Amino acid sequence: HLGTGFRCSLLVMLLLVAGAPLARSAADDGRFSAFAEAFLDGWLDRRPQTATRLGDHSHDGELRAISSQSVASDLAWLRDMKADLASIRRDKLSFEHQLDRDVLAARIDREILELAEVRSWARNPNTYVDLISGPIQALLQRDFAPICMRVQSATRRLRAVPEILRAAPLNFDHPPQMYTEIAITQLEGVLTFYRVTLGTLTAECREPRLQAELAEADTAAVNAVLEFRRTLREEVLPRSD
Repeated sequence: HLGTGFRCSLLVMLLLVAGAPLARSAADDGRFSAFAEAFLDGWLDRRPQTATRLGDHSHDGELRAISSQSVASDLAWLRDMKADLASIRRDKLSFEHQLDRDVLAARIDREILELAEVRSWARNPNTYVDLISGPIQALLQRDFAPICMRVQSATRRLRAVPEILRAAPLNFDHPPQMYTEIAITQLEGVLTFYRVTLGTLTAECREPRLQAELAEADTAAVNAVLEFRRTLREEVLPRSD
């Protein structure tokens, strides 16, 4: 029979051995959680329209123009994030965080694939149609803040539309003909949204200054859409495959 003192020592050793992976797991889980927060913050900084859709309203007045430089910056950041995530060993994480890590790794790979291989930003003009309409509509249709506050954010986004649409044609090489034709058709809906729906959604804001700023930004956006539609018809469609 084992002595009492020896059995106590053995029990302590077993508890320490059993507890060691848990301690490592807690530390690694904390590191992963910090990484995930950093990734989400950086991703939403680069996708302000997605932030609004997900309920993060710290970027409501922003829209980013897409250019080869911005895509290169996003790719470099994503690849850095992928390398950082790879340094966090999956087998050191708790089961729940292992699943989270798998989802996050797949999301990063998807984003890299989209930007580097699928390249909708260079192949699908409708990417820009969505960018200049949905993020503005989301601000005005969701009652998450006073209407005049949302009008201010929508105005700031409308002011970004001309820059976005000036940069867009520089990205196109030979987009599929169907994509270009669809974008031209969809722009009619954007014009209706700017000219008609926008006024209906913002009518309850009774501050003259804000309404004047909105009207000015809306007029500039309409003109930018008209020019973008002309460019698609006359310059991009003839070279679409």
